[in-house]
Amino acid sequence: MAKRKPDINKRPAIITEGPLRYFAAENTVVFVQTPLVRVKVCRIIFGQKDGSIYVYFPYLVAKEGLLSEVYVPPNRDRPVTLDLREHGKHVTTDVKFAHHTSGTAHFSKTGWASGLPERKSFPLQSSMGSIFEVSIFWRHGLTDLDQIKGRDAHIGFRFDDRSVHSVLVRAEWRRKTDIAGV
Repeated sequence: MAKRKPDINKRPAIITEGPLRYFAAENTVVFVQTPLVRVKVCRIIFGQKDGSIYVYFPYLVAKEGLLSEVYVPPNRDRPVTLDLREHGKHVTTDVKFAHHTSGTAHFSKTGWASGLPERKSFPLQSSMGSIFEVSIFWRHGLTDLDQIKGRDAHIGFRFDDRSVHSVLVRAEWRRKTDIAGV
């Protein structure tokens, strides 16, 4: 009998392939939890049409900020000072980040000609690498996660320390075979 593929549009599924076990979901909410708070960081959506990855940041209380492309020299042996204004764009509304299967990576807002940073990255079908990084300093500007909804997968980073003030969330694209030899 053929194994039925789970309908990830209705609810997250846990899939096992050999030694690899993972969540499969169209929508995923990333959150951070300490003994004092549980806050939502971002929402990741995997495009059903072509497999593009979309990262939304609707949980930021402040809607104003600076989006910038930065270059950090490899093999640096001392701290590097970065000027985010050099290639940055001032925004006053929610934006989303998209990494398309073709390798085009950019920020945008539906129906809005943004002029926000865009670049050619690696194609998702053939390469691996970093998709995005989110640096969180203090959690007061993020929306609390009151309840977990059944339709979304929830990926949480839990810290036992009450004094966690900053967190770095990094998402990478990897082949299943490279992770678990499947």
